[in-house]
Amino acid sequence: MTAFVPHPAAGGPRMRAWDWARELAEDHEVVVGIVGDDPTDRRPIEAIADVVELPTRQARPGVRRLARLLPVLAWWRPEYTAAWHLPDPDLRLADVPASRVVTFRSHVHEVARHLGTSDSVRELDLDDRESTTLRSVAGSLWRLGRYREALVCGLTALQYVGVERRLRGHYDRLHLASATDRPRLRPRRGGARPVDVRPNRIGPLTPRPARAVPATPTILFVGTLDYPPNEEAVRWLVGPMRAALHRAGLRGRLVIAGLAPPAALRRRLEVLPDVRLVADAPELAPLYREADVVIIPLRAGGGTKIKTVEALGHGVPVLGSPEAFRGLPATVAEHCGLVRSTTDAVTALRRLQAQDVGDLERRARIARAALQPAWLRPPGRRRARGTT
Repeated sequence: MTAFVPHPAAGGPRMRAWDWARELAEDHEVVVGIVGDDPTDRRPIEAIADVVELPTRQARPGVRRLARLLPVLAWWRPEYTAAWHLPDPDLRLADVPASRVVTFRSHVHEVARHLGTSDSVRELDLDDRESTTLRSVAGSLWRLGRYREALVCGLTALQYVGVERRLRGHYDRLHLASATDRPRLRPRRGGARPVDVRPNRIGPLTPRPARAVPATPTILFVGTLDYPPNEEAVRWLVGPMRAALHRAGLRGRLVIAGLAPPAALRRRLEVLPDVRLVADAPELAPLYREADVVIIPLRAGGGTKIKTVEALGHGVPVLGSPEAFRGLPATVAEHCGLVRSTTDAVTALRRLQAQDVGDLERRARIARAALQPAWLRPPGRRRARGTT
């Protein structure tokens, strides 16, 4: 059950939903119930599972606006949160004999509990802790000067503080992308549930051969560009970091690749001669092959970053902020490069340029080994459709 169409290459939550569907399809007949109007291409998921559109509704706009001003209302009535889906009165799926019901993200909870039977194993994949992530995103919006949106996002984060506590007792098992979030999900008295860490997995990927970082490197950033933390990172890359590289005499080319770039960001990037915008690229592998370095200077977000795992899986040296390595083994950050400031970025890039190919290959191999097999997925089995 998901509001995100599972897809192998359409951004964080859709890729995580795809990983769930792909794994379940190896041993089960899978029905993917989709709520909402996500326009993502459905052909990949239709090839491995049956897809069902589920009619839903939301609480009245006036009630949701009131709950936003008084976030504690949602602690008792989760349906008052902004993105919450409620089952349509005509929804009748309680008799579907599902052995497992996997709910992807909490805002489809009310619909998911109408699925399956009393014997079904019920699991909730929170992905990340929504209240923490939304608070982090609110900070990103504030730094971007989008103060009204930041306030709304912060109030919604307060709603989810209570919602997450309330939902735990409804499921046999909970899942998170990052172990960092697990201690924050303290069980209510008598309501303890197992909380598993299910990493954001990608692959299988074939790393490109290691090569020296040239004097004029191609530096790549990948992300969904209308997501505030990614937009903030891009503005830092083409503003303070680009200026610092120029002052240090480091000339290169910045490649910004991702889905849905906002119009204002697109206009800003298109006038910069050493910046290339690749919007809505159908495939990222060629960009990773061309890149000499991937940089991920995130200040906000949640869970673990698929873009970090993806870059390492392709064998490209990675420079990133602490947020870029959140939830990953410490060995990964140790064999990449931490960037907290423009000075760090200049120093790390020069260090990479000074390393020989053998050292670069060794570091990349150690970082990838720390990610396997939990983050870098091996080739899987695919059960033939129609069998049991």
